[in-house]
Amino acid sequence: MASRESIVIGTPRALPENRGYSRILPLSLETEPIWEKLSSWTMRANICETKAPGVFRAGCTAGYLGRVQLRDSLIPTLTRSPSRVATLWVASTMLLRALVEGGDDMRAVTVSHFGEEPSLADMPTPVASPGQVLIKLAAASVNPMDAKLASGEWRPAPVRFPMILGVDGAGTVEAVGDGTTRFAPGDKLFGQLFIPPIGAYGTYAEYVAITADAPLASVPDGVDFVVAASAPTAGGTGLSIVELVEPLDEQVVLIIGAGGGVGTFATQFALRAGATVIAEVHATAEARMRSYGVATTIVSSEASVKDSVRRNHPDGVDVLIDLAGDARMFASTCTLVRPGGTAITTQYVADLEALQAVGVRGVNFALRQSTDLLERVGRALAERAIAEPPIRRITLEEVPDNFRGRPHSHADGKTVIVL
Repeated sequence: MASRESIVIGTPRALPENRGYSRILPLSLETEPIWEKLSSWTMRANICETKAPGVFRAGCTAGYLGRVQLRDSLIPTLTRSPSRVATLWVASTMLLRALVEGGDDMRAVTVSHFGEEPSLADMPTPVASPGQVLIKLAAASVNPMDAKLASGEWRPAPVRFPMILGVDGAGTVEAVGDGTTRFAPGDKLFGQLFIPPIGAYGTYAEYVAITADAPLASVPDGVDFVVAASAPTAGGTGLSIVELVEPLDEQVVLIIGAGGGVGTFATQFALRAGATVIAEVHATAEARMRSYGVATTIVSSEASVKDSVRRNHPDGVDVLIDLAGDARMFASTCTLVRPGGTAITTQYVADLEALQAVGVRGVNFALRQSTDLLERVGRALAERAIAEPPIRRITLEEVPDNFRGRPHSHADGKTVIVL
């Protein structure tokens, strides 16, 4: 691995002496056009790439010493500047607004572009800016959408590269920024940090700095960090879907993919709401479904869902919750829903007009996360009203191999990274 070279942007007098800086690029009108210097620096950064590509120690004219990561778009912007003064203004502004971070490096799982295999890298440890909290993560949950975001298959919002993967996590507040009053150091929190730019607040990392207004909640007594980390997306989705179709007393609910993370929560919340649940699962989850109180299980490799449902419920089901099917499979399974019923997909493949034409309400479900939702899921876990999903625990080092296996959303339980 090439050695890291420290390059400083700033005036020499603003920087402490004897810090071992190998080169100084003063922001001064007496220099050559600064884009040439920065272009040279960026090319050299590519040559000297380390575990944190493009990241070097930096200072500004005010003497701030921290870390700066230059984005790929910086050089084209600078070369378009019409004058030396404008170039200097753009350079200093972009450098100061670029990811200025402090502290030692942390470990994180990242991709530097869409489609790249995730890898473990050293990244600058973030600091809590005004209005933010710095969380030392203890656990992070793996969700199917993480792989879709990394590959570029799903691009719901702007991204930042290197993209730190993961949106669900749990940990302890280590520091708070100026003006932050909602949380204090030592608070134990869990939440879903699906906030743009995607990759700026990833949870496959040892630390994350995030706005205190993010969907965060206190970890309830009796719930450990690993279980808490498994709950934000899966538990929030499961509970929200069930609340969308309540009341469910004496209603028949068919859940496709009931053994997965979302399915585990949705199945139990539906049962608590009074539904008769038919669970489509892998054979390994059949006994677990029955322990929850599921009336009928359909083992996906052994029986046709349509044949089984029509045999036992010839009038159809009231609600379909499909957590795994593609457009063709979902459309086929929707024929099991009686007129007046509801068909929900989390894969966003419902043809709403076609379903409406046959008297079925179609829903392309998208989670709206909130602190209140997190608290209700956490409370259900703490009170043992529902059981936690089966959890497979892995380390950060094991994440790249886990991605190469690309676990299907239909898999049993949850995978949680223990930090």
